[in-house]
Amino acid sequence: MPIKKDILGHIALDCIPNIYQIFIESNNNMSDEEFESALLQSRKFIEEIYLNDEKLYFCSFSAK
Repeated sequence: MPIKKDILGHIALDCIPNIYQIFIESNNNMSDEEFESALLQSRKFIEEIYLNDEKLYFCSFSAK
């Protein structure tokens, strides 16, 4: 995500988040329901690792 850092103040620069966008592709053997279920399980697993950590936030983790 492009950011114009030269217009940000010191406070904003100190707390600017890292934003990542990833794309996950299902294998051809999975139905849509299986893929959606696998995504949900993956999200829950990752959230458990980062439990109560404000450094991780999922906006969405769905195939829809």
